[in-house]
Amino acid sequence: MKALNNLVAESNWVNFIETLNDEFTSKSGKGMYAHISPCDVLQLYAQYQTRDMGLRSFARRCVRSYA
Repeated sequence: MKALNNLVAESNWVNFIETLNDEFTSKSGKGMYAHISPCDVLQLYAQYQTRDMGLRSFARRCVRSYA
């Protein structure tokens, strides 16, 4: 069961990174690390996990704040 939980958590993290990077790239032409640091990404992921918001909507909000 623990392995399954780790797999789900890893999948969520990968989806978060891909979606956030896609949004930055589509809006600015540059990937997310051109705009924010890895520490910022970790903080944004923690915020995303506490909010009742879709991933794409959250990513768009982040891009508007940083780009």
